[in-house]
Order: sequence, then C-alpha cells, then structure tokens
Amino acid sequence: MISVMGQFFEKLLRKNYVIHILVACIVIAHGVLSYASGFNDSPTVDELQHIPAGYINVVKQDFRFNMEKPPIFKQLSALPLTLLDLNFPTSTELWQGGPSKSLEVGNAFFFQSGNDAQTMIRYARFPMVLLSMLLCFYIYLWTAQLTNRYVGLLAAFLYAVSPNFLAHATLANTDVPAALGVFLVLFAGRNFLISRSTRSAVLFGLACGLGMLFKQSVLLVILIVCGFYVYQEVKMTKAQRAWSKNFFRNGILSAAVGFALMYVSFLFASFSYPSQDAATHVLSFTQDWRIPNSELLSRLSQNVITRPVVLFGIGLVREIIHSESVDTTFLLGDFYRGGNVWYFPTLYLLKTPIYFHILTLVAAVGVAFGFKKLRAHLFSKQRGIDIVIISSTIFLYGSIALNARLNLGIRHVLPIVPLIIILVSCGVWACWKLATRMVLKGLLFFGISLMVVSAVFVSLSEFPAYLSFYNVLSGGTEKGYTVAIDSNFDWGQDYVRLGQWVKDNNVSKLYVDCQPFSDASLQYYLGSSYVRFRGSAAWWNNIDTLSTISELPSGSLVAICASSLKSALYATDGVDGEFIPSYPNFISRNPDYRVGESILIYRVE
Repeated sequence: MISVMGQFFEKLLRKNYVIHILVACIVIAHGVLSYASGFNDSPTVDELQHIPAGYINVVKQDFRFNMEKPPIFKQLSALPLTLLDLNFPTSTELWQGGPSKSLEVGNAFFFQSGNDAQTMIRYARFPMVLLSMLLCFYIYLWTAQLTNRYVGLLAAFLYAVSPNFLAHATLANTDVPAALGVFLVLFAGRNFLISRSTRSAVLFGLACGLGMLFKQSVLLVILIVCGFYVYQEVKMTKAQRAWSKNFFRNGILSAAVGFALMYVSFLFASFSYPSQDAATHVLSFTQDWRIPNSELLSRLSQNVITRPVVLFGIGLVREIIHSESVDTTFLLGDFYRGGNVWYFPTLYLLKTPIYFHILTLVAAVGVAFGFKKLRAHLFSKQRGIDIVIISSTIFLYGSIALNARLNLGIRHVLPIVPLIIILVSCGVWACWKLATRMVLKGLLFFGISLMVVSAVFVSLSEFPAYLSFYNVLSGGTEKGYTVAIDSNFDWGQDYVRLGQWVKDNNVSKLYVDCQPFSDASLQYYLGSSYVRFRGSAAWWNNIDTLSTISELPSGSLVAICASSLKSALYATDGVDGEFIPSYPNFISRNPDYRVGESILIYRVE
C-alpha cells in the first residue's frame, strides 16, 4: 500500500506545473507564517538600532547611526516607512551624539516621537520576509540542480518550516540577510568556477557586493570561493589555461563589480552626511573601538569620495574586534565568560526540531553506505565543486564560530544552516537510491512523510513563539530559558503582550526588570503601570548598587524577563572571580504568571 502511494506521488510530481505550484506554496507559506508570527511582537533590541539608521540613510543620506553595520538591509527595512508620516528626533541632542546614541535614538523614534510603534515595525519587517522567501527559492533551485526537483522540494520545505528561520526571517536584523548573502556568493561562485564566463563573473561580483552589504562576515565565504579559484588556476594544464585565458581577467572584473556595488551603496547612504559631523563621529567611533589610525580615518571621512571606503572599513574592523569581546553567558544552568566550544553545538542540538535530526541520521546512513555507488554522480565535474564548496564553508564557518569568544545566540551560525539542509536533503536522496526494493522504498517514503507531517505540526503548534523555540530534548519551549537566553529566547519581543496583560488584569503597578535599554518601550506599552526595578546584574554598569526583592512590598508583582532572571554578576577578588545569580530565590520557583514565553511574573511573598 505504501509503495503504491509512493509511485502515485512520484508520477504526480513528474508534471512540471505541479512542481511549480508546490514550490510557490512552500515559499509563500514560509513568508506568511514568518510575517504573521512577528505581527504582534514588539521591536527587538537590534531592530531599534537598525531601522532608524536605515530610515536616515534613505531619507537624509546620513550615516551617523548604527555605523558598524552595512546599509542595504537597513535601507530595505526602512523603505516602507517612507510611506508613513513619521517624526524623527533630529532636533534633539541625540542627533549630534552619532553612533554612540544609536539605541537612544531608536527608542526616541519608536516610542517618544508620537509615532505608532506597532505600525512601524510591521512595515519595516515586510522586506525582510521577502529576502527569506528568496532564500527559500534558491535552496530549492540549487538542491534540484544537485539531485532532482523532488529533493529540491524537500530542502525548500525543511527551510520553510524551520522555527529558527521562521523567527529570524521577520526581524530587521543581519542574520537572515547574511544567510542569503552567503548562499548567493556560493551559488554565483560555483557558476563562475564552472562556466568561467564574463556573465558569471559579473553575477559573482554582484553577489559578493550584495553579500558584504548584508553582513561583513560574508567576506569569509568570498575568500573560500577565491581559494578554489586560485586552486583551479594552479592545477590547470597548458591546454586548460589556453581555454580559460580570460579567467584571471574575469576574476578582476568580479572584484571590480563587487567593490563598485558596495561603494555606490555606502555613497548613497552617506552622501549628505555633513563633513564635520562625519569626522567627529568617525573619530569617536574608532577611538571607542580602538581602531588604529583614528585621526586619519576621521579626516578621510570628511571627503564624500573617500567616505564610503572609510565607513565600510571601520565597520569591518569593528565586527572583527567585537567578535573577540568577552561577556557573561548562561548555558544549561552555568555561567561563563569568554567563548565555550560547546555553546553552538548545544544550541544546534536543542533549538533544531527532532525531525531534522532524524533526517540527518537517515542522510548519514545514505552517504555512508551509498558513497561508492553515488560517487560518480555527486562528484562529477559540476556537482563535485558544489559539494566541496558547501562542505568547506560549513566546516570553516563552523570552526570559527566554535572558537568565538562572544556567544550571543544560534542566530550567528544561521548562515550555514541552509547549506546543512542541502546536504541532509542530498543524503536522504542517497538513501532513497540505495533502497532498490519496493518494500524498502515504501518504508522510506512512509518515514519521510512522517517527518514532513511532524515538521508541519511543529511549525503550527509553536506559532507564534518561534524565537523562543526549543525542542523536546530540552524540555520544550516552556523550559527554554533554563538552557540559554539572549536572542535564543528573550529579545524584547513580548513587551507589547506585557502591556496587554496589564490592561486585561487591571494591574495598577508592576515592577519590571527587563534590561536597562528597555525603559522607553516598557513605558510606551505599560504606561503609568510601569515601575523600573533594578534587580539583575544587567544593571550593574548603570548604577552603584542593585535592588533586592526584599525591598518590594509584600503581595506586589514583579515581572522579570528571562535574560534578567538568568543573568549573573561576575564578582572578582584579585585574579579569581565567581558568578552571583541575580535572582537565586526565583531560579527554581515556577512563576505565578507568564506573558508570552520570555516574561515571568512573580508575586512577592
């Protein structure tokens, strides 16, 4: 029976129009789910910096805010905002503060200038979802070229229902654009390496420029492709070199096109940036981040011609320096400072749905037992380049992430997850090829179908809290804050829900501890009910002493965001130090109320 069903679906999928309809449905469903999941969320912390900066890039061609990030994704998120009649706080002293005031300006723009914050964030997130939909389509396209259209459908589907991508696709942040940038660079790069044509060189250059404009870390992937470029040149015979005499010239063409795209983008974003302001802000920015030659860079930024190169360069260097920063991180009940080699593997294990892990095991079996049989197909001249480039990128990008000193969330390794999805899908296809008997094919079809149903169930049952998603191995999403916090669970997305909870329950006074930077948003959503409570280690740099729960009146309510609840103060005594949890009495106590997933409310006893 199962094998008969498999044959029926296989015949059905041979029709082109069915494939096209299914691809369109998958891509559209991903966009709808993602956008709807964030429709009633409040702006996340990073969005409060990116969106206002992009708005000023577009409206005033000024680059004074969020100087460390490239402009394209910010400008895309800001474009829909030009349709609204918005007030921007240009008349305040924050305007002159430049990059050091990016978050304060974001708070003022969203919450203190008479604008509708929810309408603004809904408009700004729409272009980000379109980028993710584009990535979903390209995953189908590349996987179909590697294997066939059926496997391409599987890969696109696995991406479309991934809780991590459903969560981050709707955010005006660098993570999904970076994943798209990595993908485009690799896809265009492999075409360039295979065809070696002028057209493919131009497209590769455009992909490189666009990728770098999404996030500077895409440079690593560009270097990987360039490494294969050099390797091909070294290994070529004389006859091959005669055939590819324009290869080196086309490489220069790619670099020129990529640079030109980046230059024009930065030029537009900073064209009307007053020279003296640019010099002052670049000087303060480079000094704050200890970037060498700050005075020279400041002088160069005064010239509108050299300014784009300066802005790109200091953003790139800042990202490198930032990756070596040290902060206190919570993971599985323990605190540590600096990087932890187990941080990203643990989060990948616990924030990736179980069905995908099962498919990964199936793929591993297919590759292990079918390598000899499928080697000629997968490692042909064209496909061999694809597999090696994809695998090399996963290995090198993942290795750098493992050794990073700053552990801020699984979002930092999202750029390689689409590549993993492609390899897993190819592995499942290899397993299908190994199943020569109809009974085995039927069982495999049943297993894959079961995983597909499981994926649909997970994506629907976890809606809309995709950002806080954890799989059952960790105890589920409800217990996710006991594994890891920050952007893995709590990024300020539930403040609007807290405001609604206060109204629905007629709470006149609510003590709230949700990080120092959240005052403006909490006041906006909670109104007069909001009372700031500085009880967690997150406030340590802002005040001399922290408040304690014992200071609060008995019976009062205190709302604590998961990131504050699981924070700890690093107390040093000479060389040694110890971590002092912010709320030791609440760590093992169940909250009296819960808002969304990330805000826990306790009644003081």
